[in-house]
Amino acid sequence: MSHHGSCLCGGIKFEMSKAPAAVVNCHCSICRDSHGATFATQGIFPAESFSVKEGEDKITEYESSTDFFRVFCKSCGSHVVNYPRNRMFYSVAVNYLEEKIQPEMHIWVGSKAEWYNINDSLPQDEKMDKLMAKLQG
Repeated sequence: MSHHGSCLCGGIKFEMSKAPAAVVNCHCSICRDSHGATFATQGIFPAESFSVKEGEDKITEYESSTDFFRVFCKSCGSHVVNYPRNRMFYSVAVNYLEEKIQPEMHIWVGSKAEWYNINDSLPQDEKMDKLMAKLQG
């Protein structure tokens, strides 16, 4: 099953040809700051499945932490995708996807907003060790 998405202005259109390996609520401070939200819900897709279909000229990137990049739209400022330097995976904000997918775990709960209480039954990962173990099979 493929997943399709676009930025807010529709200038960048992208596709993932495979299902996500995981869907997470990321509570790291960088996701919170870059999304302006308490956490960011991200679909973690295999790198080989991600492709930009339209708007490559509208893409700008920012290295938000060592060896980790965030991709934004130059026109509308939407934070579209993240990826590590080794491009092991692409992390896509699920709100930009046409198809709705549900989170299955919380990651980086060790750095979540102090005022926010997680009140669901999803597994919690202090950093992202469980997620990485899942991705590596």
